[in-house]
Amino acid sequence: MQNKEELSLYIHIPFCVRKCGYCDFLSAPADEKARDRYVQALLMEIERYQGTETADRRIRTLYIGGGTPSTLSVKQLECIIQKIKCTFNICDDIEASMEMNPGTASKEKCRALYQMGINRLSIGLQSTNDKELKTLGRIHSYEDFLNTYTWCREAGFQNINVDLMAALPYQTVESYTSGLRKIIRLAPEHISAYSLILEEGTSFYQKYNSGCYPLPDEEQERLMYRETEQILAQAGYERYEISNYAKKGYACRHNLVYWQGGDYLGLGLGSSSYMDGVRFHNTTDFDTYVNQYTNEDRIAGRKDEHMQGQKKTQIAGSFAEQDIQLRCRKYVEDREELSVQAKMEEFMFLGLRVMEGVSGTEFEKRFGKTMEDVYGDVLRKHEEEGLLRIERKEARKEARKEDRKETSAAEPAKGKTNIERVMLTTKGVDVSNYVFADFLL
Repeated sequence: MQNKEELSLYIHIPFCVRKCGYCDFLSAPADEKARDRYVQALLMEIERYQGTETADRRIRTLYIGGGTPSTLSVKQLECIIQKIKCTFNICDDIEASMEMNPGTASKEKCRALYQMGINRLSIGLQSTNDKELKTLGRIHSYEDFLNTYTWCREAGFQNINVDLMAALPYQTVESYTSGLRKIIRLAPEHISAYSLILEEGTSFYQKYNSGCYPLPDEEQERLMYRETEQILAQAGYERYEISNYAKKGYACRHNLVYWQGGDYLGLGLGSSSYMDGVRFHNTTDFDTYVNQYTNEDRIAGRKDEHMQGQKKTQIAGSFAEQDIQLRCRKYVEDREELSVQAKMEEFMFLGLRVMEGVSGTEFEKRFGKTMEDVYGDVLRKHEEEGLLRIERKEARKEARKEDRKETSAAEPAKGKTNIERVMLTTKGVDVSNYVFADFLL
């Protein structure tokens, strides 16, 4: 559980050189003028937190994502990182990550990022096959990636993630595993291996539905999935989340904050935040975001307005302090204080993404109810189906050996959980969405 004195910080850079056919993220190409306007607005948004209680919380992780953050110049990135350091309480042992596209990298930029204090890079490779990269609409080749990786190591980076995708058009199990082994030989500290998801509204979705792009069938995709775990395990990578693998000590601390229900503050266009049980996000309209920070602050009488051209909304509620409500959160959208039910649901289906699972003791501590009281039927159902593994307290172990079924159904002592930990089995990972859906109350 995240310490409430701590906070994770996410910075969104919504630019890319060219939109990939499968991508539905908030990103788009932009000219130099638009990037400059955006950076100035982002700096002003960051600055608004100076002197607030939020800024005093210890920042243990920073993640600069996109889009493609590496489309920005070294000078622009320096300004952003310096403003963050001047505004927030940065921990000495911070995990500071940034996403990088090999098509926007250079030896000088890699060196500069390391000198700025970025200590973890996430390189979006996706495939080692140039034909597959072209089909995806990527702007780089495999050789570009190899050059980028070399520059990062030469700059001093000792924590690198490589993104790979499976179930791509025309991809075979053999071509996928061959690429995976190529990456293993480079020995990155972390590998993210995702299956292609066809998102409605993308060009990939349209082409697939028209039959233009033959994709691997379900059995081939599942085989790629299983081969990934086996090959990476043999190479010393531990699977700590459904799609993420790391060498010992290199699990992504920032992403674990999301999955384990910690607090995070998102800054930049469309960025989402979760603080003190309240979820909110910035506007997704570029001009609105930029104008609100570069123009509207000069106009008197707009201290509690939601955003220009929309219904005025006073930001009130329980989270954070008064000055954040008035100075920093004037333009948020969809502010939602989560109910206890919603928090329970997220605790379960986000926490189960992590291989170590969720703690019964932590559940009871947070919600004042045992996991058995709330989810007893669901837990028993998926345990019987072999989709969940449930570790119970020591006092129950011998009884479980004698009659596992009876013990599983037994009621825990009132006000005290019987469950140590709940986690997905290998079979459960394969059908994780089916399992997660049952935890929606």
